[in-house]
Amino acid sequence: KLDGKIYAGSSMGAFLASSSYVLSLSDQKENEVHNGIGLLPIQTLCHWNIEDKKDMKLKLLRDNSDMPIIVLNEFETVTLYK
Repeated sequence: KLDGKIYAGSSMGAFLASSSYVLSLSDQKENEVHNGIGLLPIQTLCHWNIEDKKDMKLKLLRDNSDMPIIVLNEFETVTLYK
């Protein structure tokens, strides 16, 4: 889907590009796995350095799929090559 292209997204942009994700903030539905549009075959957790429920969120994603889990701290970037 992204062959030969570049995609940049932070927070919700990273979530949406992922196959699945768990929301970061306590006032959101953070206890369930959400589906992104699947541009990238990954599962994503953002704002990791301020996350209080790391173990629970990792378990949700591990139970959801065997796709890699990407965790992003505030202001962190990751580059994926295909």
